[in-house]
Amino acid sequence: MIEYSTHNVSPDNEDSFQKIKECFGWQLVSENEVYSENTYISDIKATSYGDGFVGGFMSGFTGSDGKIEVNTRTDVTNYIHMRFARDTDMPGYDTLRTNEDLFMSYSAVDYPDKPFKSTIICVIATLIIVMAVVLAIINGTAAAPWEIAVCVIVPIVSAIIMAVMWTRYKKRTELYYYSMDKAKSLLQEARDIVGV
Repeated sequence: MIEYSTHNVSPDNEDSFQKIKECFGWQLVSENEVYSENTYISDIKATSYGDGFVGGFMSGFTGSDGKIEVNTRTDVTNYIHMRFARDTDMPGYDTLRTNEDLFMSYSAVDYPDKPFKSTIICVIATLIIVMAVVLAIINGTAAAPWEIAVCVIVPIVSAIIMAVMWTRYKKRTELYYYSMDKAKSLLQEARDIVGV
């Protein structure tokens, strides 16, 4: 029995996607490039100078009663529609199907973004507090109890937030590398079965 699989793939990824599918026993049956451009009006701005002194002055100055500005936008759709076929009676089919599902889930894990924004916010908040304390010491002003509490709590909370965010980043990075290693081993196992 033959099963089929269809995918819409970016033209940049066409070759690599085909090679990956071939590793799991799929053969390319057909491919068609879909390309279309749709241009439509996104915004219209009409300026009317009107009557009276200002309107008459602007009409005389520009030679018109106003202006119309039309903005257009073009959306481009471009992908390769690929259709693959695979024989379900091929040797190692069940393993290939299982490995392909696992491979797709592992390879879908994205590399995490570094928590720069939260780090910058925490550092700025701590610097503001430190500068306020330094200025208070220089000016010799006495601090109220709530000011002392803020000066202690903000740096501690900032340090905790940064530690949590960077720990989460490290764990997500480890998960990403683990997923990529698993995806590579599944792909290699599939290659060995298919003989690619």
